[in-house]
Amino acid sequence: FRPGTGEDRCVLDSITSLQHGADLLWIETEKPHIEQIAKMVDRIRKVVPNAKLAYNNSPSFNWTINFRQQVYDAWKEAGKDVSKYSRADLMKPEYDDTPLGKEADERIRTFQADAAKRAGIFHHLITLPTYHTAALSTDNLAREYFGEQG
Repeated sequence: FRPGTGEDRCVLDSITSLQHGADLLWIETEKPHIEQIAKMVDRIRKVVPNAKLAYNNSPSFNWTINFRQQVYDAWKEAGKDVSKYSRADLMKPEYDDTPLGKEADERIRTFQADAAKRAGIFHHLITLPTYHTAALSTDNLAREYFGEQG
């Protein structure tokens, strides 16, 4: 995609797919951000009201830093004092037991339920571990099938 067109392309491709027979969408984003996901789904549902969404809760996301930054940004926008936090250093362990760290952890804990409510996510996936366990199972089967136990 051309820079800055990813969301528009995702919405267009989703609508087109649903209009041509797809019954479930799989949307991925570059970070786990409920409002970003919800805004795309809202646009899709203006055209296809009954659209169902699957979302990949990617282990590739750095969930901690993403949610700490989201909390920091929300607090700053709301006028809350964030002077004791450095947005660039929010991954540091000293932030773990701070109010910001705790709110970020709570948002991570409730992400699936909150995303289902706000963005209408129908099914949450975690695909990377599934891929690895399927590969391991296939490897074990092949080794045992052709090995001494075969």
